[in-house]
Amino acid sequence: YFTRCLVDKDNNFPCDIYTATRTGNRWGAAEELGILDREAGDDSSQVGQPALTPDDQFLVFVSDMQGGQGGRDLWYIQWNDASMEWGAPTNMGPGINSPSDEFFPHIRSNGDLYFATDRPGGMGGLDIMSATWKGDGMNFEAPAFMEYPINTASDDFALVYHPKEEKGYLSSDRPESKGKDDVFAFSMPPLEFAYVPYVYDYDTGQQLDDNYFGSIPPRVMAFMQDFECEAHKLGIPVTTRHNEVAPNQFEVAPVFEEANLANDHNLLLMELLETVSMRHDFRVLVHEKPFAGLNGSGKHNNWSLGTNTGVNLLKPGINPKTNLRFLTFFVNTIAAIHRHADVLRAAIASAGNDHRLGANEAPPAIISAFIGSKLTELLDAVEENVSAGKMSPDEKTAVKLEIGRIPEVLLDNTDRNRTSPFAFTGNKFEFRAVGSAANCAVPMTVLNTIMAEQLNMFKDAVDARIASGDKKDEALLKEIQKLIKESKAIRFEGNGYGQEWVDEAAKRGLSNLLDTPSALAVWDRKEVVELFDGMGVLSAEEIAARTEVELENYVMKLQIEARVLGDMVTNQVLPAVMDYQSDLLANIQGFMDVFGDSQADAMTVAQRGILEELSAGVSGTYEVVNKLRTERCKVNEMDGMHAVAKGYAEIVKPLMEECRILVDQLEKLTEDGRWPFPKLRELLFTR
Repeated sequence: YFTRCLVDKDNNFPCDIYTATRTGNRWGAAEELGILDREAGDDSSQVGQPALTPDDQFLVFVSDMQGGQGGRDLWYIQWNDASMEWGAPTNMGPGINSPSDEFFPHIRSNGDLYFATDRPGGMGGLDIMSATWKGDGMNFEAPAFMEYPINTASDDFALVYHPKEEKGYLSSDRPESKGKDDVFAFSMPPLEFAYVPYVYDYDTGQQLDDNYFGSIPPRVMAFMQDFECEAHKLGIPVTTRHNEVAPNQFEVAPVFEEANLANDHNLLLMELLETVSMRHDFRVLVHEKPFAGLNGSGKHNNWSLGTNTGVNLLKPGINPKTNLRFLTFFVNTIAAIHRHADVLRAAIASAGNDHRLGANEAPPAIISAFIGSKLTELLDAVEENVSAGKMSPDEKTAVKLEIGRIPEVLLDNTDRNRTSPFAFTGNKFEFRAVGSAANCAVPMTVLNTIMAEQLNMFKDAVDARIASGDKKDEALLKEIQKLIKESKAIRFEGNGYGQEWVDEAAKRGLSNLLDTPSALAVWDRKEVVELFDGMGVLSAEEIAARTEVELENYVMKLQIEARVLGDMVTNQVLPAVMDYQSDLLANIQGFMDVFGDSQADAMTVAQRGILEELSAGVSGTYEVVNKLRTERCKVNEMDGMHAVAKGYAEIVKPLMEECRILVDQLEKLTEDGRWPFPKLRELLFTR
């Protein structure tokens, strides 16, 4: 059975299904099946794409004849053994067909139906659906779209299965095609296992919100798998993919690598995300906080120290000696963070990250370290049991017992604090304050530099204690105890979002640098310049140049955003709202013309209320936009890049925020079809 469409130079005839019988190696003459009675007047309906059921009792085909559900539908005819002919065509009904088009039916050897459709809900233009056969006649379960890689963002159709094996072929114009539509082979390996993850609160046993473990939307899954394949080609194995908290927000994580290589790979992944997303009609937002009130995006820089033989120095061992090594590097890391918290804050400063820090699961701008209650108890015990003078045998025993418990402690060190900028997570620290658009080289360079300085200082202090008569282990413990005391202020286990922490941090002497200009000013400090110059990382001139570039970058970004905001509001938002206002006025006037003023007043309460709110919003927005332009011009004339940046942070940015709030209100009130941009709900919830 096959489709034939006759054409001559003067006419295009409708397509029909033909049949031919094979005898030996030859096919007989083709005969029209005669599904439609052309002579009776149906000379325009198309019929084609036949598919036989395994028992040869039913033939499924595509047609646009009258009586269907949409444009082109799936129909079938049944073979009559008594009359030895096919019966009248029957539409497969709304359970299979839709108001859209259905094409290319295929009946697998097990009776399941496959077909292509352009109905909504798929990944691309044409997508393949499958419907499980119920085991009787032409009865099927409700069809479902097949997953990636069968379906993609391109057109996928004409799937056929091998009669005995889990493999087959399909047609597609996906990017790998050599021409327009190519044939692709596929195989379906058997499912070996499946599992459903459940998350429970460790203390209460209560099941938690499963948002992180919800299913990824099919289009997003297709994009992510495509992205992972491209990353693998570049030698970047990606190990994690899951939903994040905000709508249409997702996480991806590569395998741990040496810092220099990992940073290069991170930059490649950012480029890859952007290019691959376009194949799937997506755009990846790397901005740290594109939507107020929703979780922003960042990079969790997992950082540890290792030897050239692969030993993780932040992982406990199996005896007191290796555990003392762990404690040494663990406490020195905390001491380095305490000594140079402001430099770390400067390393993550950017216009986008300023919006993110301190809200919706992002860490605050106050740098602190989270180590968990169990490790806090351990450090407190070491602080208490190590004496300033010569240690007694009992004191040494007490300390060794505490150090010996470290592996047990880490087993219980589950990190529940999502508000900490710098958290210990078992065998590494996680620097969570880095922005999603950032080059991780800056914070990693800073972290490595301050750690190198701290270890040099620690080595000198321990050597001095040994020279004065302490034994090696005792010297190490005394210096560790000293660092534990000195760096205690940087350790914080509570809620980083509350005003209580802001007040407490101020008492502890910790900085709260809320904007990029304030943070970048840290680079001008004498001790910071001496640190990086002395360690041979950056000279004073290089630091000054890089700071100037960062300040200019900050100013330029906010300047562009402010100008674009003003243009969007003046040329698109306000005209659209005013147009809607005109319709409301005409509507009110119409009621007045028909019913008179007194009746119309009561009948147009809603219209008048909306109109009043819109008018107030238009006036307020217009006023703020004009003020924004005026103040921006004044700030641009300030003397010095530091002053200009500070002006944008303290004057321009608050006006932009005020304008955004007003426009958000106008968006909620304005009729959907008139709004000139995608509405927030469309950006956030369109799958």
